[in-house]
Formats: sequence, C-alpha cells, structure tokens
Amino acid sequence: MRLTAIKFLGGLLLFFSFLACQKVDVSSEKLPPLASPTATNTTQQIAFMSSIIEENPQVAEYYYRRSLLFYENNQLVAAQQDIEKALSLDKNNGNFFFVKALILAQSKQPLQALSAALMAETKGLRKVDLFLLLSRLYYDTSQPIQAVLYLRKVKEILPNNAEVYYYQGLISYDVADTLNTVRYMEKALSFKTDYLEAYTYLVKLYLKNEKPTIALRYLQKAMQDATMAKNAGLNKLYGDVLQQLDRKEEKTEIIAWYEKAVALDTAQWEAAYAVAQYYLSKKNYPTAANYLEKALKTRKNIDGGYYLLAAVYEYHIKNFEQAKNAYQIAQQLQPMNTNIQSDIARMERRIAYEEYKKTPEYQRELTKRKQEENRLDSINLMNTPAINEQK
Repeated sequence: MRLTAIKFLGGLLLFFSFLACQKVDVSSEKLPPLASPTATNTTQQIAFMSSIIEENPQVAEYYYRRSLLFYENNQLVAAQQDIEKALSLDKNNGNFFFVKALILAQSKQPLQALSAALMAETKGLRKVDLFLLLSRLYYDTSQPIQAVLYLRKVKEILPNNAEVYYYQGLISYDVADTLNTVRYMEKALSFKTDYLEAYTYLVKLYLKNEKPTIALRYLQKAMQDATMAKNAGLNKLYGDVLQQLDRKEEKTEIIAWYEKAVALDTAQWEAAYAVAQYYLSKKNYPTAANYLEKALKTRKNIDGGYYLLAAVYEYHIKNFEQAKNAYQIAQQLQPMNTNIQSDIARMERRIAYEEYKKTPEYQRELTKRKQEENRLDSINLMNTPAINEQK
C-alpha cells in the first residue's frame, strides 16, 4: 500500500484556510490526502506531514498518513511508532490496524501482523488488500486452511488476481501436489507474465523432481524479461539447472552463472561457495578466498568454512593476520575443537616473526648469516679436488 501525493493546489489552500480558522479533532474522519506543492519525494512529504502534526498533535489521521510515508520509505521503526500513536488516538479505525499489519509483516513478525490484520477486519474493514494480506499471513504462519478461505474471498471479488493462484500453488507445493502446483503457477503467470516468484517455484519444483529440461524452459522464458534477467536468484538457478542437466557443459559456464548471481547479490552464498570451490581446484587462491569471504559473510556457519578460509590464507596466500582472524572465528563457531587454539598460537608466532623481519636487528643477523655462508663457500671451493690439482 502506497501513499501518493495529490497535486491539486486548490484543495490544499482550502484545507489551510480551514486550519487557520480552527483546530479540530478529525481523527476518526476520512480527510482528503495532504500534499505539499513543493514535495516531490517521500522525504519532503514526511517533512511536510511533520509540520502539520506539530500544529495538530491530536489528529490520528495525520500520524496514519505519515506512517504510510515512513513505510513507503522503508523506515519501519518510525512507521510503527506513528501508527501506534494513531491507534492511541483512535482504536476503532480498521485502516490503522491494516497499516500496522503491513508494517509488522514487512518487519518479519507474521504472528503479530496476523493479529493486527484480524483486528482490522473486526473493526469493519473489508477490502481485497486486507484479504490478500490475511491469506499471506495465514500461509506464513503455517495455517493453509485459513489461507485458502481468504484466497476464495479475493477470488470472488477479483477472479483474475495472479496472487491468488500463486498462493494456491504454494499451498499445493507444500503438500507435494505437483499437478496442482504447476496448474496454479501457470494460471498466475497467465495473469501476470513477469511473476518472478511463480517462475522461481516452477524451476525449483522441476529441479526437485530431477527434470532439468523442463526447468530450463521456464528459466529461458523468464530470462526474456529484462528485469528478471538481472535477478540474482534466477541466475543462480540457471547454474543449478546446467549442473543437473549433465550435458558435459564446460564447468566454466556453470561458474559464470554463479558469478553473475553473486555480482547481482552478494547474499547468494551457495553460489559464492561453489565459485570458491572451483577456484580452489584451479589453485587460484586469492579469488577463492574472495568468494569464500562473500559466502561466509551471509552464512557464517558453513560447515568448516572459516577453517578452510584460514588454511587458504595461511598456506597459499601467506597472510597470517587474515588466517588468525579466520581461525578465531572458527574457534567461536566450534568451541569444542581444542585443536584450533594451537592453530591460533602458530599464527601468532608467524606474525611475530614477520614483524621481527622488519627490524634492524634482523637485517644485521641476515647480513652476518650471508657473510658466514660466503666464508664457508670459499673454504669449500678451496678444498675441491680440481683446485688442488691445479695447484
């Protein structure tokens, strides 16, 4: 749900004239949306609404509107604070509870979001967006029967809504009903041809059932859309499909898709880890370490991941500081592995020695050692049979 700035100046001037005459409590009324004549982006609109709230601190509707703007700007904490303030002034407005549910859902709090959405319905709110939200939240909280009930309500109002069929497909996928999963996802795509999530689930479904040829067909169709072609998840899936096809493709082609996925989104840790393993096999250790770092940044507890990274830094790159850091993280993740402490101690000795090599004392020792080697070489040379014979 998005709040859009209304660009008619006449209504705005009328509103200001009204405010100049009196301050009123309209927290339960449906006021026309406010807009600033100079507000061209969300941040400016928030600033404008803040000035209105400062003059009218008891109007619930204004907090509600600013909450929507914060929500649009992904400032979820501020959005929640405003909607709570609106509700403290008016507990009977279903739209307020609906916005609270949206914010909580975006904040990954599905149970609390579901409670707020149900309260919106209790307060008399009846609209498709609410029913869709309820169906999603019931699905996210593993209550598929209730999700289906609300999907049917949406379908009665909007029979061509792609999201209805998508969620019916998800529910079918969860119960391993392949036939209906495909049917519903295909239906969703017929109403929304660029439905990324529907394509993703179809590809995953056919990969799971070891039918990569069909999965590839869906991927190729999805990739015809310029936006979806830049989706990291689909690029990673393309590499997975090529891997499963086993057509003796060059390994480099599969890795190229994984590298593209990571370039689009560094959170694609599985792709990053696969690329790291590939470069380790090619003995390209700096690149391997780079991709290992990317994978571990997203998924810290990859089994043996930090220990492997430490070994790469110690034995191949000779960066002992980085190796020590990696060993220390490995120790935090594996506190029962007492061997890691000895690895850390070894790195501390190597680091200390590297520091010693930078000192004048080491240089003197090096010079002395070189002079001694030259002296011994001279003695050996003098004692060789060839020189003795010449004498």
